[in-house]
Amino acid sequence: MSILRGVISSNCSIISSELCVMYDSMKHMPHEKDSVQVRDNVGMGQMLTYNTPESVYDVSPVYLSEPKIMMVTEGRLDNRQDLGQKLGIKLEDTLTDGKLMEKAFLKWGKNCPQYLRGDWSFAVYDFKEKELLLARDHHGYTAIYYHLNKNGFYFSSSIKGILALEGFERKVNMKYFLSGLIILPPKEKNLQAYEDVFIVPPAHTLTFKDGKSELKRYWFPENTPLRQYKNNDLYAEELKEILTETIRQQLRSHGPVTSHLSGGLDSGTVSVIAAQLLKEQGKRLTTLSHVPHFKKELSQISSKNSILDESLNILATANFSKNIDPFLFDGISVSPLEGIQWATNAVNIPFHGAANISFIKSINAQAYEMGYRTVLTGEMGNGSISYTGMSHLAPVYDSLFWTTPRSNLKSLSRLCLSLSFPGIMNKLWEKRIVKYMEVQYLNKGMLNYWNELNGYSRLDSSFLTPATTAAKNMLQILDVGYNFRCLFGHIINNEFGLEQRDPTANVDVIEYCLSIPNDAFVTKQYDSKAILKGMMKNNLPDQVLLSKKKGIQSADVSFRLLKDQVKIDEFLHEFRVNSTVKSMFDVNSIIKDWESIKNNEALSSGRHINLFLKSFSFMYFLINK
Repeated sequence: MSILRGVISSNCSIISSELCVMYDSMKHMPHEKDSVQVRDNVGMGQMLTYNTPESVYDVSPVYLSEPKIMMVTEGRLDNRQDLGQKLGIKLEDTLTDGKLMEKAFLKWGKNCPQYLRGDWSFAVYDFKEKELLLARDHHGYTAIYYHLNKNGFYFSSSIKGILALEGFERKVNMKYFLSGLIILPPKEKNLQAYEDVFIVPPAHTLTFKDGKSELKRYWFPENTPLRQYKNNDLYAEELKEILTETIRQQLRSHGPVTSHLSGGLDSGTVSVIAAQLLKEQGKRLTTLSHVPHFKKELSQISSKNSILDESLNILATANFSKNIDPFLFDGISVSPLEGIQWATNAVNIPFHGAANISFIKSINAQAYEMGYRTVLTGEMGNGSISYTGMSHLAPVYDSLFWTTPRSNLKSLSRLCLSLSFPGIMNKLWEKRIVKYMEVQYLNKGMLNYWNELNGYSRLDSSFLTPATTAAKNMLQILDVGYNFRCLFGHIINNEFGLEQRDPTANVDVIEYCLSIPNDAFVTKQYDSKAILKGMMKNNLPDQVLLSKKKGIQSADVSFRLLKDQVKIDEFLHEFRVNSTVKSMFDVNSIIKDWESIKNNEALSSGRHINLFLKSFSFMYFLINK
């Protein structure tokens, strides 16, 4: 993805130098060229990365004397044909997506984001109105950070461009920090790990004028109307058509395309359909899969509900497709500790999925080394194409309700309690959070501090209240308008010069899934995930399609972790004596658990290892931010 940056300042003499400072902090990120425009009190820059065939002709930023605006763009549009028709223009081979965004803005102004599909962002400064507009896509791998200080207003696709500014103090934003650790989203969706740095949330625009900024949301998927078909097969047929067309558009790339492939349904679906489409072009699809290194050790661990080594499912999907060349590697060269250090120093965030950081780093580095610049994923599939449905919302006289009666009765009771007695539900949530914070090795006193910062009464009610429809539950899973996973994917793209593309997060795909009623996802034939299973019947092998077990991509992380015993001991000692860490965490407890991990007492508990690594990651961030 290309990287944007910009400065608006009444001190025109500093604009060029500030743009240079921002560029110097990001120039290690792969890109083809850097372009800058400075006019009056505004400066903008774009680090261009070729991502589509047309992108080689991209010229940005641009200044238009009429209507007197400066605009900088980045990203990929997946609805070029539709846009061309609406705009009344012919799609020449040299017409870039950036130029289409420009024409869309000239026609629809601030309303243009709702017409754009894909992963994109842009900035426009109107010299007549003296107003800046920042805009982001609906739900993609993009970001625009912003910062205001005495010298002016700054924005950048990478937080590094903001952190590099002279005089910027890297002070941890405790509301963001604690919310991220506990996985409870703050009500303010624009917060970041550092104070005085903010982000334009997905599906939002930001205007800056007269020293004031205002966020405005433009996408409201919760208003998607339900479809009602008597034959559930129609949902699967129509969704497959939409998903296939989305993947076809996302195969439009400047270079060769690869795909992440686990042993599950989402990446398998995306990879198989992509392989079918490439076959029409006489091409094959190479997929990348991260598999365990410690296979022998994992074979001695029993797991009823999980697949600890997905290699067999990966190969089964590839063989069933007949047009996939699977590349399996174990990424052993990057340890969990190295992943945490990299995430802190290179990515500038604490990451709650610390157990996965090492394989995320290694698999993307592998993709770049193999010459790929476009990577397909199915990361958002849980909230769209492979949504499970909620059997507890089925009528109690339906046999589906009694497939898992204990779970369904518990969920139904919780739902009734939250709707009838929200105050009691808040108290129960408070007790749950206290218990969870203790597991994170946080001092008990941090609960009161967290509550002062956030406040249960100010939490998003949709988070506290169990969903009453499939659509509401999907929106909670997707985390529309916030989504940390999309943000992390964007950061990975910048660092590795890649463009991850997720067809399962496409706007049309999401809106169609939201229109499907709950009972279509939960059927007697497939129990759950009925839409995807019906859609991919005869396209995926039964051992993948009908599996009731969940694949664990970092299943051998505990064995990998033990390779860094000495270094981890050293860091834990540093945590113990660091006043900031001690004021927040019970370091003695995490050290005690580390000893049990070293003595092989907790190797079979993936949850235990994940909690240890997550808390370790947040402690490391505190002293190395």
